[in-house]
Amino acid sequence: MNTRILFLSAWIGLVSSAAFAAESDTLKIKCGEMGTKFAAQFKKEYTSEISIWGNPEFHYSTGMNTCLVYTEVIDGALDKQINAIWSYRRVTDIYSNKVLTYSRYFVRKDDPTQKEGLVNLGNVGAAVNISPAEFARAKMELFNR
Repeated sequence: MNTRILFLSAWIGLVSSAAFAAESDTLKIKCGEMGTKFAAQFKKEYTSEISIWGNPEFHYSTGMNTCLVYTEVIDGALDKQINAIWSYRRVTDIYSNKVLTYSRYFVRKDDPTQKEGLVNLGNVGAAVNISPAEFARAKMELFNR
């Protein structure tokens, strides 16, 4: 193969890679913007006087071709009159508005074992409530796609 063809082939490969990287960056930025709006709306609908919100996380999944948003809220930790701390963590595909995985549970403040009691939700579609440890693994798998 002559040198001109090799150079041209390499140049086309670089241009294609740069175009893909630019498109990927654009999709990540769009995901972050949409995820911020989604998390703000979710917080507005769910918030209460006893809620503590974690920072949402956003991930554009090229493998799934979608935008994932992680949200977390804890209730009851600062209110001494409430006898349990309630946690709700979930990963949502915001393009389809489907909850992919979630963990909703409580831990009684006076329980020395800190055993989690899972509390199923009805507004999460087909998603199944899983333990906090299982949720951490599921979230990591989703965010690594």
